[in-house]
Formats: sequence, C-alpha cells, structure tokens
Amino acid sequence: FPTVAFALYSGTALIGLITLGGRLVGSRGTSRYGPPSVRFLGWLLALAVLLQGFIQSQTLAAWLAMAVVVPVILIAQYRQLRTPGMGWSLRRRVAIGGACALVALLLVANSALLSHRAGIDADRTREPPSGAVTDAARSSFDQRWHLLLFGLEQWRERPWLGWGADVTDELIASGDRPQLRLESGRLLRHLHNTYLEVLVQFGVLGFTLFALPMLALLAGLRRASKERRIPADLSLFLGGALLFTLLWCLIDYRVVHHDWRVYWVLLIGSAYNLVLKWPLSDTPMPRGGSGSR
Repeated sequence: FPTVAFALYSGTALIGLITLGGRLVGSRGTSRYGPPSVRFLGWLLALAVLLQGFIQSQTLAAWLAMAVVVPVILIAQYRQLRTPGMGWSLRRRVAIGGACALVALLLVANSALLSHRAGIDADRTREPPSGAVTDAARSSFDQRWHLLLFGLEQWRERPWLGWGADVTDELIASGDRPQLRLESGRLLRHLHNTYLEVLVQFGVLGFTLFALPMLALLAGLRRASKERRIPADLSLFLGGALLFTLLWCLIDYRVVHHDWRVYWVLLIGSAYNLVLKWPLSDTPMPRGGSGSR
C-alpha cells in the first residue's frame, strides 16, 4: 500500500490494541492464548511493531490525527476505570506502565525521523521571495492547500450535482497548474480530501447522501453505548477507529481502491452489527467489556 494508506490501517490496529487490550491482558488465569505473562508480552510486541510501522509511514497528517484520537480514548478509559468495580489492579498498572515505557522508548528512538519529517514541510512551506514555483510549492501541506483551493473553485461552478463520478483527474489536467504537480512533473490524480472529492464529483446532494448514513450510524453507536447495549471497549474501539478514519479522510482519497473497500466494509459492518443486532437479550453489557475484571 502507499504509505498514507498504511498509516490508516496500522493506526486503526493500534487503536484496537489500546482499546481491546484488556480482553487479552486483563483476563485472569491461563487461556487458549497462554498464561497472562505470555499474553502481555505478545500484546507489547504487537504494539511495538505497529507503532514502529506507523512512525515509518512518515505521514505527518496521520500522526496529528492519532494525536487527537488517542487522548480522547485514554480519557474515556480513565472514566471507565473510575466506575464501581473497575479498580486499578496490579495487572492493569503493570500493563499501562509497560505500554507507556514502550511508546516513550520508540518515540525517543525515532526522534530524528520525527523531527526530520516535520521539518521538511516546515521548510518547504515557506514561500520563496520571488513567488516562483519551487520545492516550497510541493510540500505535502502546500500541495493539499492548492488542491483545496482548486477543488472549491470547481465545486462552486457546479455546487448541487457536481461534475460526475471519476472526473477529478480530468479537471486537474485541464487546469494545468504547476502547483498541482509532483516534483517529478506528474500531475496529481485526486484532491487528497475525501469530502472535497465527494462535493466536486456529486455536489451538495451527493454529499448529503454520503453523510446522512454515517451520522445516523454514529448516533446509533453513541446511543447504544450510553444504554449499555454493547461492550464499552468495543464501543470505544469503533468510535476511536471511526474518528481516526474521518480525520484521515481530510488528507487522502482512497474509496475507489479495493483495500479501502474491504477496510470500510469491516469497520462499518462491525459498527452496524453491534448497534442494531447486539445483544440478543435485553441485558445491559458491563461497562468494561468482557475483558474487564
């Protein structure tokens, strides 16, 4: 996959490890996955591999999106732990301490890469004094800024019904703007913004049809979580993964690729199933999920 797409998938997996780790690490006794110590080491190993891959993607916007989502998840988990029956057990303290130490170690080990990646866009975004099109007009943020302006111009020409499906690359080619080219000289093929793509291709009416089912699903997920009809950890995972995906859609457009379709069907299908079909009985689920003891 392209690095931006890998950042989405590895980031979602990281959210899963953070929110659902209690099911693997928090359960007592030996299970089919081994004793608690083996499960904890396996969880730490998976966390390290995914976090390292996420950092190596060098997708700055995805890093920023994760920086928004993870604090929200941690605050929600902290509030869950303060509920009756959800104390800070020794196993939970060790797991949290080990995870924090691992994350800090990886961030320190990759500090040069992180600062270098952030510095590239900071340096290239500065406008040259002459106003000429140089590398400063080809940083990732600058490219997206010019694509945003171009997309809004195209949308204002046909605001209600749009230009039609899969025409963005033709619009970019017809504009023939140097700011919309890569350093190699090749034109960009899409607007790197899912919401803007939908607006340009299908207009306000199409965007409304795109947004309403998502808003209804998010409202249903929130309602089911408040009514304790689904496990709290699953609700937190789906909410965090959806928030991360919606933020990621601000920086890329991948809905026409098969890998995105599989990812989206799995994520939305899981949310739909849990919201509308869980549980078979009317018994409320415990706030911590099946792994919280």
